[in-house]
Amino acid sequence: MRQEMTETYTLAKDYVLRTHNLSTNEVSRLNVNSIKELCASPIVSEAIFLASPELHQEMTKYLKGKTMKNEDKLVQSLLKYLLRMGHRCTPFGLFSGCSLGKIAETTNIELDASTEHKRFTRIDMSYICSLVQQLEKTHEIRKELKYYPNTSLYPVGNKLRYIEYRYKGTNRRHYTVSIDNSKYIDLILKKATKGANIEELAQFIVEPDISIDDAKTFINQLIDNQILISSISPSVTGENYLQILMDKIPDENTKNRLHTIDELLKKLDSNTYENNFTYYKQLTDILDSFEIAYNKKFLFQTDLTISTQQNTLSDKIVKDIHKGVEILNKLVPYQEDEKLTKFRRKFFDMFEEEQVPLSLALDVETGVGYGFNSEEDYDISPLINDLNLSTSNRIADHKKIKWTKTDSFLNKKLMELEKDAIEMLITDNDLDSFTENWNNLPLSFTAIIHLLNNDNDNPLINMSYVGGASATYMLGRFTQADKNIEQFLKKITQKESEERDVVFAEIAHLPEKRTGNIINRSHLRTHEIPYLTKSTLPSEQQIAIDDIWVSVEQDRIVLFSKKLNKEVIPRMATAHNFSYNSLPIYHFLCDIQTQHLRDNLVFEWRNAAINRDFLPRIRYKNIIISLAQWRIGKKEIQKIIQLNDLTEWRKEKKLPQKIMLSDDDNELVIDLEHPLSVKAFLSTIKNRQQITLVEYLFDEKNALVTRQGKAFCNELFFSFVKQNKI
Repeated sequence: MRQEMTETYTLAKDYVLRTHNLSTNEVSRLNVNSIKELCASPIVSEAIFLASPELHQEMTKYLKGKTMKNEDKLVQSLLKYLLRMGHRCTPFGLFSGCSLGKIAETTNIELDASTEHKRFTRIDMSYICSLVQQLEKTHEIRKELKYYPNTSLYPVGNKLRYIEYRYKGTNRRHYTVSIDNSKYIDLILKKATKGANIEELAQFIVEPDISIDDAKTFINQLIDNQILISSISPSVTGENYLQILMDKIPDENTKNRLHTIDELLKKLDSNTYENNFTYYKQLTDILDSFEIAYNKKFLFQTDLTISTQQNTLSDKIVKDIHKGVEILNKLVPYQEDEKLTKFRRKFFDMFEEEQVPLSLALDVETGVGYGFNSEEDYDISPLINDLNLSTSNRIADHKKIKWTKTDSFLNKKLMELEKDAIEMLITDNDLDSFTENWNNLPLSFTAIIHLLNNDNDNPLINMSYVGGASATYMLGRFTQADKNIEQFLKKITQKESEERDVVFAEIAHLPEKRTGNIINRSHLRTHEIPYLTKSTLPSEQQIAIDDIWVSVEQDRIVLFSKKLNKEVIPRMATAHNFSYNSLPIYHFLCDIQTQHLRDNLVFEWRNAAINRDFLPRIRYKNIIISLAQWRIGKKEIQKIIQLNDLTEWRKEKKLPQKIMLSDDDNELVIDLEHPLSVKAFLSTIKNRQQITLVEYLFDEKNALVTRQGKAFCNELFFSFVKQNKI
């Protein structure tokens, strides 16, 4: 019997709106004078300061009337920032933010004034990590801290292996280190399991031929080599890390300075946009007192919560979103994860149905490794003590693309398309031969849409993204800034775990210092798996890496906690690109989230796009599956940057007046009839090998999100949760 989506998944009644801080009207057809006027406003000035202090410094001189050496370049840079602040919904400092809304009987989204929006300002994680490194080296602080075993430690014969990190500039490089085990190290690690200071650990191994001073020296060596990790080492889940650091730091002088920083941040966040630079100056002075080198651009991190007078959507729109997801379910084929398939095959060949400790299973000497292109990519030799993993475990971003039924369908539709058509229509008849499958999707997932107009009878909907290992995936990073979003996501995690006899555990890992800014999130699940970072959950709710065992049962990788006597399913509630340059265990835990599942229903042209410079819009009724796009190569770029007027070129390419210059998830809106916008566009692309242009269909005159009649673009996040009866 064919299953319907509504029988399988329930749509949460809450959704998340993302929008920008300036209206599209305010940034439309800007000139030099209006750019100056906007940049002089407190809100824009502070937003640019947080995004680029260097640009803000030059902007301030410019606004004061000083002669600028590269005035055109400065104006173009300011224009790009303003366009970003008036068009792009992806949260970024004070440029854009989030708000929780509800599905109701009517559609009404009206924003409050920008001064009513709530901000959450933190010290950049890169600075905090550097500060902690310095504090840990300070003798008076070090001796008071408690120490715990490195969470990556595992035994291999008479050796211990673990991951050590070192910093090259701001980059965190990871190395596998192998050391000889001994009875003393074994005793110290057991004593440190619940936390102990240097004195306590040293006393534990004092013997007639080992003095207390020798024992302390040995403990300090273990700390220096990261075999022991301090109680103030960074955490990425739970409270804001500054709060944790304030609570745990034993030095009163440092504690007082951190408290002052915290108080200033709270004053800043509760203030309007007037006179905030006084707070930034005071904060910078205190941060400078620690004498830590930092990049001015990366000192403050701000998340914005958008305040609304009304934030509701009609359930009529929900029906269209369901339909959009159903279409994508049909058109997006399942793609096998070759890394997991290869691991399953090699693991079963080596261990059959045996349970093996996770670290040993992923060790390339004792197990099968993970995430490498070939066995030659990574090796451990008994003669080598440390081996850089920073580049060896990269996996090619591309996957092998096989010709599918969807490829044949798209290719046929393209061949039938009229010569100058910009749109490909698909119908129910086209989709009849495709089947839906709701069994190979995660327990919850997110649908992101752009509502391009506010037509109650026929809203134009762009299906931007559908997927994620969990509906928490895209929103976890906003939980510390917005408690409403935190509570909403906790409801989803509770629903996922209901009536399921497994343990869902959040992965707590810090790959890079600055990555902490997007990985930081509240505790969303009852259990966590800490790996090279600390969890602040009670120890009974932490699942250590050495407690996780792996087996392959009926072509399925199973993770099992000996302590809990239950299967463990990892989760990662943040949109971090874990497939790039990540450690094997972290990569594996993240990949295992979507084993045998489709991790997304994102439309891709795939094989049908080969050798095509133009791809039409795909539309089903009022639902856009893919926007029209143009690919421009190097030769054509070199041609158009010589032109003063792009009118003829635009006609030749059949481009609309407004387009988006697309760079992965970055989009710059360009008005091809606005000279200043064209100038910024040409200066941006002049050194590119290839660019992609995407049509811009937002209806400014009939916008869903408004403030006093002015228009705002939107991104709407809807969460689908699998019903337990299925």
